[in-house]
Amino acid sequence: MTGTNIFRAGAVAALAFFIIGNQNENIRLNTRVAAETKSYERAPLAKESSTMPEAIAPLFAFKAGCLLGGVMGKQWLDAQKAAPLIKGGERYRFYTLDGPAGAGEGDKPSSIGAPCEDSLEVRFSVTPGKQGIAIGGEWNAMPRIPAITDTLQTVYREAAAAILKKNGIRNPRVKLTQVLRIDLEGDGVEEVLVSATNYAGGLSPDAKAGDYSTVFLRKLIAGRVETIMIAAEFYPTAKKFNAPNEYAVTAIADADGDGIMEILIYGYYYEGHFSTLYRLIGNKVEEVLACGCGA
Repeated sequence: MTGTNIFRAGAVAALAFFIIGNQNENIRLNTRVAAETKSYERAPLAKESSTMPEAIAPLFAFKAGCLLGGVMGKQWLDAQKAAPLIKGGERYRFYTLDGPAGAGEGDKPSSIGAPCEDSLEVRFSVTPGKQGIAIGGEWNAMPRIPAITDTLQTVYREAAAAILKKNGIRNPRVKLTQVLRIDLEGDGVEEVLVSATNYAGGLSPDAKAGDYSTVFLRKLIAGRVETIMIAAEFYPTAKKFNAPNEYAVTAIADADGDGIMEILIYGYYYEGHFSTLYRLIGNKVEEVLACGCGA
């Protein structure tokens, strides 16, 4: 069950997974990688640097204000399973898209309260920011920092337009909100995360024709740039009271100490919000943890 399904009442998400090759972007990526890797200090591969925690390492999403869960050994634990193992006094490190953002101790998880009694919060000894993720592990969870780049780049606008057309929006209004370059796997080759959202008139209980929100990944695979969908919903026609979501990337960090960086996506709708943590496995993106609150 996805984070969206858990925390959005009556919402219908049209999720898609497909691959788009772009020859021009292949050339650009290959050229960029060749130029940049001359001075690029390659991070160790995951199998070389694995520091998977043996004790519980809690994970907290700031924007949604809730405990995602934790990781112990090679196992992801959701919030309900992780909470009994979190005694309070654990040290967390804070990470945003701009890099490490301090540290602090967290107390024992407790219920957020009505109407989200099953969602858990953690209070910190210092006041953290409103973005990013808190990780209760001792490893360097941000070995590489994403580059926040121009949202007007033609190659990514064209990629977004192709996705929208494929999903039934014939004349899309392309509005990129994020373009983030990051080497997720530590192999010296950058991936690109793209967020795009258009809700005419703003987010409301209804969706208008042509509305959408999506986050997708551009990844170089076997010499071709491919598109991997992470979170998405598209509205070729108007829908009443379906509670559409808006998505954005709020953190990129190695949440489990295996050397590969995970992606934290924040989503919200007119009466609730949630955060979902995804990991990259080869050529696929998989949801591992989620938390949130909504009516």
